[in-house]
Amino acid sequence: PFSMRWYLELNPKIYKFLLWFTDMKADVLLGTEGLGSLEVVPKRTQFIDACINSMVSQGDLEQLVLCGAGYDTRAYSNLIDPTKTKVFEIDEEKTQTFKRELLASAKINSSHVVFVTVDFNRQSWLECLIKHGFDVTKNTCFLWEGVTYYLEPESVHEFIQQVQGCLQESTTEKSILIFDYFVGGIPMSKSVKKLVASVGEPFRFSMENGLFEFMKKVPKLEVREHISYNFGRAGCASVGLKR
Repeated sequence: PFSMRWYLELNPKIYKFLLWFTDMKADVLLGTEGLGSLEVVPKRTQFIDACINSMVSQGDLEQLVLCGAGYDTRAYSNLIDPTKTKVFEIDEEKTQTFKRELLASAKINSSHVVFVTVDFNRQSWLECLIKHGFDVTKNTCFLWEGVTYYLEPESVHEFIQQVQGCLQESTTEKSILIFDYFVGGIPMSKSVKKLVASVGEPFRFSMENGLFEFMKKVPKLEVREHISYNFGRAGCASVGLKR
């Protein structure tokens, strides 16, 4: 409840005790600039699943493209009907190989998924995707979750412009791109920033002036739906061609 959250945030000693009690470090989840990841992940997941489910329920989801898929398991859930939706997972070879081994060991069928292996430093993800059977004319949901944070601003802009080009070739205006982002700096504690940087993927990107100002750089797209969390310091949005 909001009242309990308000009480805990105004009583940092109690909050820190609860975090310690659950074996979580307070400076990781809070800090003076910390982003409450316990709140972010569920809200982001609910928003994304709702956007995808909306397309599914209307019979509009012909293709689902997971960009930087990582260990996302939506393709193996009840959310997707493989007889109606073609799923593409794009990622580097090392990640995909390990993921497929995990799926096989868990006896999870992945035959309906097209794994698109890309060397992002040398290859065009879009060219690789098309070579693997992606049809730019079909209704598609591009999901770009948990990726923008680690990219340079130029790379974020380039990717969204490439997706914009795909959406323009679609025969309808139902295709969308879903992505998440930071706003006004990196709202993470120093401990988290240091930890992330230590594994070679430091936080780099934030929309300094917010989502709608950022979207002016891709004038042919519009925000269809969006959600903000952690007092507007982070969010998730679905965008599509202007109607």
